[in-house]
Amino acid sequence: MRRTRARNFLILMGTNLATKGAWFISLILLMNYFDSSLFGVLATLWALGAVTAGFADLGVAQVLLRDGAREPGLARSMASKTLVLQIALSLILFGVITLGALAWMPTPGMSDTSRWVVIALSVATMLIDRLSALFTVFSQLSGDYRRLSFYRSSYFLCLLGAFALAIDSQASLEFIAQIYFVLTIVFTALMGVVTWKELPPLTHRTNESMTSLIRKGVWFLGNTGLSIAYGRVEVVLLGMFGFMALAGAYHVAYQIILLFFSLSGIFFTVIYARLYAHRGHAGALREDFTDTLRWLSIFAWTTAPLLVIYASEIVQLLGSDALQEHTDVLRVLALMIFLLPAAAALDFLPTLELARQRVYAEASGLGVTMASTLALLMLPIPQAVSWAALVGYAVTVILAYIFASGKRVLVPADLMRESWQIAWRALISLIFTLGLPLSWWQVGFLYPLLFLAVLLLTKHPSATKIVDTCRSEYKNQGHTK
Repeated sequence: MRRTRARNFLILMGTNLATKGAWFISLILLMNYFDSSLFGVLATLWALGAVTAGFADLGVAQVLLRDGAREPGLARSMASKTLVLQIALSLILFGVITLGALAWMPTPGMSDTSRWVVIALSVATMLIDRLSALFTVFSQLSGDYRRLSFYRSSYFLCLLGAFALAIDSQASLEFIAQIYFVLTIVFTALMGVVTWKELPPLTHRTNESMTSLIRKGVWFLGNTGLSIAYGRVEVVLLGMFGFMALAGAYHVAYQIILLFFSLSGIFFTVIYARLYAHRGHAGALREDFTDTLRWLSIFAWTTAPLLVIYASEIVQLLGSDALQEHTDVLRVLALMIFLLPAAAALDFLPTLELARQRVYAEASGLGVTMASTLALLMLPIPQAVSWAALVGYAVTVILAYIFASGKRVLVPADLMRESWQIAWRALISLIFTLGLPLSWWQVGFLYPLLFLAVLLLTKHPSATKIVDTCRSEYKNQGHTK
């Protein structure tokens, strides 16, 4: 089982590198091709569509994952109802959001026809792409991510190629929106077909009505919808207040941060079914939580210091003038990576039957972010919006531990102990490396290696586990031969 989880993690990590990498390059190409205001329009629409799409299944997909993991024979029956519900809701949301954007969103320099096309197709694209999250649940229930990963990677690589060709031929904003829309329909349909076939065989049908499933999914709805809103609410507000250039730069900067946060997402994609299968057993969940803290702390301290210290050099390497004007946005957002291990608590709340509390935590944090962002935009000091996002996310994480305090699983003492055990090793490695006469990219190469060496030499439990696993695999291969 552990080997299967490791294989799935590696498959999804490879997919993540391909998809996030291809999408990030696509954003840089588009950002450098279009006027900063036009790119800001695209970024605002994508953010608006993505936030809306997060509420397109009313949380029923997570009910499917939980109940399907516990009773696999029901999964196919529940999946069909979930798919129908999400398609129907997406159509309704498309009409509402498109009309709202046409009425209120500023689109400088665009004709009426272009405005209609870009807004409608951009919103529709985000709603269609959201179906891939449901198809990921299908793969989680089957335990096989290979086909999903193949089509998801192919989708983003094709987008990158199509955008590059369109830019080379001096394509318009409308044509870019059309390409994105068509490719999203094609690949989403393919992912739906292949992942449906992988669902566990149907042994009996669910007696749950659609209304009952929706009632169960209400609190999961908050989990999925609110988590998608991070980084996108700020972009929507920046765009609605007319700060289009900053909206585009903020969107790209947040995509860089999401490259790092996606590792945590992959981790939980692989283990969520296992966590739900614990059925709330405190001992088993606490053991998994401690292990998660260790791995995510190592990852955060390997990457975040370099991104904070060398934000200017990294932005300069990307070659985007618009992004270079807002380097501090990236530097402040990078501080959020240090919160990544603690934020694992949010993903554990639903497995403790505390999905409602996760909604409270995330709604409160996003409320702080939105209120702070609105205040900063009216002052106006829009460049400080990244600080609002950081503070809001910290509030969310703190509330997660407060709400879970009675379960004795998400224990703050465990968080502090495990974080410190990683932090002092990282700080020793970082201080030593920064003291050497090296360029930024040399520090970026040497520091992680030195950090890993310190972990091994001081026999940190995670490093010891890696060594023991490698030895075990080696011995097993020897016996096999």
